[in-house]
Amino acid sequence: MTARARIGWVKFKECGELLNSKRFSLKMKGMIYWSCVRSVMLYGGRHGACLRENEMVILRITKRAMVRAMCGTKLMEKKRTENLMEMLGLKETVVQMAKANGVR
Repeated sequence: MTARARIGWVKFKECGELLNSKRFSLKMKGMIYWSCVRSVMLYGGRHGACLRENEMVILRITKRAMVRAMCGTKLMEKKRTENLMEMLGLKETVVQMAKANGVR
């Protein structure tokens, strides 16, 4: 696991009361994830270093696991991650996020 993914999980657990709660809407959880966890995952670890292909795969897997945790679904339910991301208001992939934030 890369440092970026580890730092992302740490931040996710810090915000876990908000992100895993049923009191908040999915859109609100998506905004909290977008502003707190996603930015930490992109800028965490080695600053200024380019994302390699294996790091992008790890971040993609980490993001999907976090999305499932926020929505309260399990893999056994066979819901598509893309549909869950739309419910949260998240549409970008890791590659698009990295390019938008200047990470190559």
